[in-house]
Amino acid sequence: MSNDSQTRVHVSNLSWSVDDATLKEKFSAVGTVTEAHIVTIQRTGRSKGFGFVTFANESEAQAAVDTLHDTDHDGRQIRVGISTSTGVKTKTDFPEDGEDQPKRRQRKKKSANAEDGHDNQNEGDNSGADQKRKRNRKKKTRKAAPKPVECEPGCRVHVSNISWDTNDEALKENFEAYGTVVEARVVRSHSGRSRGFGFVTFENAENASEAVDKLDGVPIDDRDIKVEISTTSVGPQKSGDGRRVYVSGLAETVGDDELAKAFDSFGEQAQARVVLNKKTGESFGYGFVTFVEKDDALKAVEQMNGQELSGQQLTVEIAKGRRRLSESGRNGDRSEEATVSSA
Repeated sequence: MSNDSQTRVHVSNLSWSVDDATLKEKFSAVGTVTEAHIVTIQRTGRSKGFGFVTFANESEAQAAVDTLHDTDHDGRQIRVGISTSTGVKTKTDFPEDGEDQPKRRQRKKKSANAEDGHDNQNEGDNSGADQKRKRNRKKKTRKAAPKPVECEPGCRVHVSNISWDTNDEALKENFEAYGTVVEARVVRSHSGRSRGFGFVTFENAENASEAVDKLDGVPIDDRDIKVEISTTSVGPQKSGDGRRVYVSGLAETVGDDELAKAFDSFGEQAQARVVLNKKTGESFGYGFVTFVEKDDALKAVEQMNGQELSGQQLTVEIAKGRRRLSESGRNGDRSEEATVSSA
């Protein structure tokens, strides 16, 4: 659980002319301000349009949210919310009188239980049939993953150096101060672990540009994120676009995460996947790594083809056409449709 004291508020949509002193003066009207700080661009010293104000206690911080959120300051309607390690809580995020917790959190908890494959009525059922149902639910969850939202050029930003703890909701909360966020997504491996980067899609390119200006280099969950306009598509790439590499000769112990780690040094990945036998769950000895940039895929082929991973020599090539793989190996005869490089 978080140990936030919730005495610090996040203030956004500030005028460029607002400095630490004027920010402190504005918020001193509702309580004792121990610190007021405008976040600036390190290279130029220019304000990024937001900052933080720390109060002596939580009640004063909450009073600042209640009284100053969406009020005028130097000609702009400022946004004020409690600053936490997982994002910013604005006035609308707090429960009304008599309500135990926001419905959004209740839905999130329910969704998390569904993804884990937990069913309270079957908690103690360890039968083989129950385990099979759980595995099937996990598979269905993966297949139901939403497709990336389409948008006009320049409306999507690429966010890297994300903390492992940052989820989709926290990512969205930190970016929605700069415009309507259509989608916020942290890219994850098949095991569900964050790959340390993601994408935020805005309603228009102007909002995306403002987010880049104001959030690039800003800490979220104790990591200074890097934000830039995304120039590539999101999600798994088509096999023939030069960004996907075919990797064969994998040891049977190599999984998705180890495959991704072996190719990490060549650039950002959209996906890394070891192809498994659906019946036994064992590796077929090959897989695919999809990069965000085509040049990174080419570098991976040049430097990894012929190298060893877990004691076995790899064959690495750009994935292009489709052909049927049929071969015999440690798992017996196998026939699997795969995307590989044409000779």
